[in-house]
Amino acid sequence: MMPPVELARRLLVLAERDMISFRALASHPEVDISATGFFARQAVEKCLKAVAEYHGIVFRRTHDVDELVDLLLQHSVSMPFPADRFGI
Repeated sequence: MMPPVELARRLLVLAERDMISFRALASHPEVDISATGFFARQAVEKCLKAVAEYHGIVFRRTHDVDELVDLLLQHSVSMPFPADRFGI
């Protein structure tokens, strides 16, 4: 089994790929905003999962960003932003 820090690192690499896609689409005037938003959300999701992995927090397979934020808060992981920024 891979150490949590290595799993977190891999998730951050994937998040960076999503950010690259987001930036490319965001600068293209003909791209629909929903496609751009998809990659932004994917990057946030992977970053939250990386934090959970790093802290050894078990999470179910989900794409629910609110659920991931809730889970991190339940485990007293401090956030670099107020939790209410996600509508929690």
